Amino acid sequence: LMELKEEAKMNIHQDNAQINKLIRKNLITVDMGSSLVNDNDNVNDMIKKLIAVAELLYTKKDTILSNEAA
Repeated sequence: LMELKEEAKMNIHQDNAQINKLIRKNLITVDMGSSLVNDNDNVNDMIKKLIAVAELLYTKKDTILSNEAA
């Protein structure tokens, strides 16, 4: 699960860089880029939540409680 978390973080940065390149090359409009960024943020939020659920189901540590205490 730690690998998935790290991969998700890396993908966020790569996706944003790719969207930026598409806008700069005029392959998509700024509005399309904005929509892609919003969609991408929603997907990334879902990925984070799915990883949190997997941690609750398959690990001994309750990551939600440990995050609230911090």
